[in-house]
Amino acid sequence: ISELASDFAFKLRIDHEARLTRVWTAGAFEATLGWRTEDVDGHGWFRMLEPGARKQLISEYRTIETGPPVEFERRLVGGDGRPRWIHLRLVRVHRETGGSLEVIGSARDVTALKLAEQEREQLARQVERVQRLESLGLLAGGIAHDFNNLLFGIVGNAELAMADTPEVSPAYECQQAIVHAARRAA
Repeated sequence: ISELASDFAFKLRIDHEARLTRVWTAGAFEATLGWRTEDVDGHGWFRMLEPGARKQLISEYRTIETGPPVEFERRLVGGDGRPRWIHLRLVRVHRETGGSLEVIGSARDVTALKLAEQEREQLARQVERVQRLESLGLLAGGIAHDFNNLLFGIVGNAELAMADTPEVSPAYECQQAIVHAARRAA
């Protein structure tokens, strides 16, 4: 049953130089991660880590060392080079006098869930952007409407002033320019 799922369990030993020795693995380790179990022995398991992940592993290792079970998600590099999100549960079983740490754990591939979560977040950002653009459009439309109302008053008053001004007056040309500019702006 465990081989049909994306789950796997393991027991391993890690020495003080971060060399890993598998005691046993069960389930879909190879199918899930795309690595043969022997590929991760020794320092081979470093190939599954993304750059910069070793520092974080040191703090997780110290947490495991103290005894309480730990649970976390880790993005690993699969045997095909594609990233895989794995949910891990680990607990220290034994601490040897030579410095090796025995750990048992279970793991589950949560890549599909992570991808769905990322897609949902991306859609939420798109909806938010569309809503902002819609709000901006409504605001711009309201401003344009208010501005057009102001221009209508300017045109009306300038035309009334032109009716009382002789066409030969220099003010008449200025009033015509006001009417022309306001209509163009409207």
